[in-house]
Amino acid sequence: MKVELSNIIGTHINAKRTKAGLTFAQLGEKSGVAASTILRIESGGKLPTLPTLLSLDGVLNLELPQLLADLGAHAGRDLPEFEEYLREKYGMSEETVAEVAAYFRAAVNKK
Repeated sequence: MKVELSNIIGTHINAKRTKAGLTFAQLGEKSGVAASTILRIESGGKLPTLPTLLSLDGVLNLELPQLLADLGAHAGRDLPEFEEYLREKYGMSEETVAEVAAYFRAAVNKK
C-alpha cells in the first residue's frame, strides 16, 4: 500500500536528517526542497518524487541500497523479485509496481 511505502521512506529520511542534526528549514535550504514538503514526506503524508529524493540524497546520503533493503529488496536479488515483494506485501497494482520499481531503478542508477 502506498501509505506504508510513504511511511518507510519518510522514517528513513527522518532518521538521516536527525542524525545529520538538521532542521527541516536547514535541510530545505541545502537541498532546495521546501521544508513543508520534507515534513510531509517524513510524516508519511507524501511519497517523494525522484528529483526530490535525489535532492535529499545529495545532502543526507540516504544510502539508497539500504532504503531498498528496508522496502524488501536484499543483496543478491534483482528488482523483479522486489516487484513481487511490492505486489504481495503492499497489494499494489501492476501499474503502481512498475512506477515504484522505475523510481528506485532510476535512484540507484543516479548514484
